[in-house]
Amino acid sequence: MLKKMMLIAAMAASLTGCLSQSHDRTDNVNRQPNPVSSKGTIDTVKPIRLNAVSTAIRLFVNGYQATSAPKIISGVTYVPVRSAGELLHKIVSWDAATKTVFINDQNQNQAKPASNALKLIVNGKQANVAPKILSGVTYVPVRAAGELLKKYVTWDATIRAVYINNQMHNKVIYFPAVRYPQTAAHMKSAMKRGESPICTIDRGGADENREQSLSGIPTKEGYDRDEFPMAMCAEGGTGADVAYVKSSDNRGAGSWVGNKMESFPDGTRVLIVIDTNSGAVSAPKPTPQPSNVYYKNCTAVKAAGKAPLYKGQPGYSTSLDRDHDGVACE
Repeated sequence: MLKKMMLIAAMAASLTGCLSQSHDRTDNVNRQPNPVSSKGTIDTVKPIRLNAVSTAIRLFVNGYQATSAPKIISGVTYVPVRSAGELLHKIVSWDAATKTVFINDQNQNQAKPASNALKLIVNGKQANVAPKILSGVTYVPVRAAGELLKKYVTWDATIRAVYINNQMHNKVIYFPAVRYPQTAAHMKSAMKRGESPICTIDRGGADENREQSLSGIPTKEGYDRDEFPMAMCAEGGTGADVAYVKSSDNRGAGSWVGNKMESFPDGTRVLIVIDTNSGAVSAPKPTPQPSNVYYKNCTAVKAAGKAPLYKGQPGYSTSLDRDHDGVACE
């Protein structure tokens, strides 16, 4: 029976808020090396830079997809600050008089800054990068958002998605809510009650976790007692959220998850995203980029104002990328 997973279905918005959505495929968040370190987290020294292509970028925060999508501005990826802040259960507020966005862990009186320049202050600390306001929505660079909120930020090049989570993850699976709606609904409600969307695989502890989580909960004919987090996850066991889910739905969901995670070794940290669409979304196809751009050396790249160059961008070559980390002419 299904125990641990995590959600993504949506809510977020501008400086007035909302959210939504997702997909069904196993992805490795380290698939594209350029802005991502070997641990699958954003390199906090380099901002995410991407070519402007026709396919929109999606933002997922702790299992939820924000309806306010990230934007690419001058090659840097920006995320909507209210979406990220509120989905991380932060208090987000705006002071029009001083043009200040505040993000705090709790409601509190704000000291009024002297400057009237647009700024972001997180728990009393001013960011060293200014926000941008586009169509009434305030955005900050994703790298800065991760640092200021002390969260892990990862980038999936295949589906062009940015993830912000409380914990680091190595893999992503997209749970098909359309196929298993009752199980998905339980996952979603458990997530809203504070369960993490990340499952650390621990098959050896599954039996003990199952016994602990189901202790004192009677069986019900035609239904499974669904645990969330799953028993096969280190986060499962005592305190797990348990709900009655129709056996046909829950067992199908358990089989689906088991198949998706079968090849993952114990210790793998899996972000489980709930796909509220068909469960079979294909990876988007970016607009083809010109391939006839050539730079003799990094001096030429810098003279053209294109440094740094990321793998996949026009003019990038391994001869310019001496340390082979996907970023040339840093």
